[in-house]
Amino acid sequence: QMCFWVGSATQILILLTWHELQHLLGCKRPAVFLDKACVHQTDTELKKKGIKSLAAFLDNSRSLVIVYSDVYLARLWTVYELASFLLLCPKSHMEFMPVTLPALMLTIIAAFHVYAGPVQYIGNDDMLETIATTYPVMTMTLLAVPWISFMACFSRLWTTALAGISSDLKKFDIRTAACTCESDRSIVQGHVETYMKLLGEVPQDSSQ
Repeated sequence: QMCFWVGSATQILILLTWHELQHLLGCKRPAVFLDKACVHQTDTELKKKGIKSLAAFLDNSRSLVIVYSDVYLARLWTVYELASFLLLCPKSHMEFMPVTLPALMLTIIAAFHVYAGPVQYIGNDDMLETIATTYPVMTMTLLAVPWISFMACFSRLWTTALAGISSDLKKFDIRTAACTCESDRSIVQGHVETYMKLLGEVPQDSSQ
């Protein structure tokens, strides 16, 4: 029982502090390009230069981490970056990280301990151990049903979210996509036009 609780505490401690431990131990960590932090948001000229360099950053990236939410595929910039990465780095790694995943993982860990705690207690209580030995199927059913129900709900929510990705992509329109700075829309459209011409999807002399 002591091993269970010590192991659980260690798991949570590592989960919450591993990034800090890596820094203290001097571990080499990958360089990260975060568009909102690396592309100037107020200076117009610097912003244009950052946008023009975006393709170069993507082309030199080994992977793309998408912090996914319901609005990700409805926003102009995020879809543009995703499409650019797929075009420039078709063989690179892409990872979807839903914004709800950390909370869900912590919930799963908590649910596991709620389930495993009684199991540990039963093994150290003579009367409960006798009941569990006499009625093993009933005991395991009572312990497993809440856990299975929770995992079923989690799986359903995750499957629904995945199905929504395809639906959101089909509804995307560059002309109506959400954009914080409306002047950025013409810039993105210009880059999309350049991509399409380079791919031969539209004539080189096409104006739109």
